[in-house]
Amino acid sequence: MLQFLSPGTRLSKLDRAEGAHRGTLRLSLADVVAIVAIYGLVHAALRMAASPTIGQDDVIANVFAQSLEIGYWLRNPPLYDWLLWGVQQVTGPTLVGFLLLKYALLLCAAVLLYAIMLRIAGDRQWAALTALAPALCYQIGWNVHEGVTHTMTLICVLAASFYVFLGVIERGRIADYLLFGICVGLGGLAKYNYAGFLGVLVVAACFQRPLRERLVDPRILISAAVALLMVAPFYLWLFGGGGDLAALTDETLNPRSDWHIEHRIWWTLWRPVYVTLNFLAPLLIVVPLLFPQALKSLWRRQGRGHEDADRPDIERLIFHMLLLGLVVMAAGIMVFGVQRLVARHMHPFLLLGIVWLMLQARHGYTHPRQLTRFMNVLVAAVALVLVLRALNLFVAGEPFCKKCRQLVPFDRLAAELRTGGFDGGILIAANRHIAGNMRVHFPNAVIVSLDNPKYRPPALEPADEDQVAVVWNAATDGEAVPRAAEPDLVRLGWTGTQRPTAIDVAWDHWRPRVAAKRTPWRFLVVERQAARAD
Repeated sequence: MLQFLSPGTRLSKLDRAEGAHRGTLRLSLADVVAIVAIYGLVHAALRMAASPTIGQDDVIANVFAQSLEIGYWLRNPPLYDWLLWGVQQVTGPTLVGFLLLKYALLLCAAVLLYAIMLRIAGDRQWAALTALAPALCYQIGWNVHEGVTHTMTLICVLAASFYVFLGVIERGRIADYLLFGICVGLGGLAKYNYAGFLGVLVVAACFQRPLRERLVDPRILISAAVALLMVAPFYLWLFGGGGDLAALTDETLNPRSDWHIEHRIWWTLWRPVYVTLNFLAPLLIVVPLLFPQALKSLWRRQGRGHEDADRPDIERLIFHMLLLGLVVMAAGIMVFGVQRLVARHMHPFLLLGIVWLMLQARHGYTHPRQLTRFMNVLVAAVALVLVLRALNLFVAGEPFCKKCRQLVPFDRLAAELRTGGFDGGILIAANRHIAGNMRVHFPNAVIVSLDNPKYRPPALEPADEDQVAVVWNAATDGEAVPRAAEPDLVRLGWTGTQRPTAIDVAWDHWRPRVAAKRTPWRFLVVERQAARAD
């Protein structure tokens, strides 16, 4: 059986001299925390300067955060919505709460990546570089700022799961198995694709005898029991009527059975490679360019194989996980005809690629100038993203933004609603973008989104409310009151005689190419007491 490893034992056969610090760059964990915190503050300030409008996935989360529920909708488990609900008890339903949660999770992920690299290599310098390296990956360095919500919780849970699994390997205590079960439970509540990470981790661990022995230890049942207890309420809700998971899978992956075999083979060969590049670039390109000896070192070590079968090799474990992730992607295309294989869903398979690439950079480190160049590239990438984000946030239209949701003047719509007589009560919105943003301006109102009918706010019929409003966009929903809103309107006092108010709200004129843009909103305010009197 595998002997327990002492807490100071490194988990891979890395020579401390290899890639050792040579006096050119000194970064501590405190430096990493400060850098990532400032990075988050700058991006948050830039976003808040653009507008108070909430965009992308945040809008429906703002509707869900009205209450704490076992489940909200089919598309995602509820962990992010629970965290947001907690944050909004302090910040209220505004953009500030979303930014605070997002960049706190990003900071947490950086600290966990630092801890993973430190545990593997025992080198604080390379641990710090690994914590900062995600800024050189497109799906984190750029996409995190634009629309990531539930995936941000997934990133943290993935990093936490792997770090805790290293504790299981290193010590194998009951507490380690307990923590691993908690992480697995959180993963099941973060996003469904966490199962992919867990699957490749277990299979890759089976390739090494010391890791297999940890997995077949009876104490792994503690992990399983804790995880099942944590996820059971949500999945019972889900399969008990929360929605059709099979339909969601078809919608998300968009499998095709009518592909010609040549098309399927070609898609199988190139799509996983493209997704990997889209996720890990430019880091995947920067490492071999700045540390060219890494390729030679990798070839030599892979040819040598795993010499010490009694010692865990975590670098090899990560490498096998990455390969298995590519196999899963290819099999999904070849066997099931999956055509919607996109990089933003591949965190379970590719997030640890950041750690593996930085391990390769460490192997290829031969001169202090390499670290200076790496930091220069990192700083240049961060600066470029800031410039591009500023253009994306402040300049409407191609090539900087398409829908430009952050520029939609929902604050003007809220002002018109107040002028029209609505100051609180029940607000029924035709879509989640209106609903989520109206909650920013009417935090005490009960908000209903017609395109997410599964979630019904618990206070939908408060006895002391005397107003109901319905809001829609005439350009997308037509001039008439949305048909889906009529049952609620009639039940809450609408007689059908009131006509909607039409407003065409101009976008802020000082932004380039925005002066001519207008949004044709319609709204109807029903006075419930007046309706009862009639």
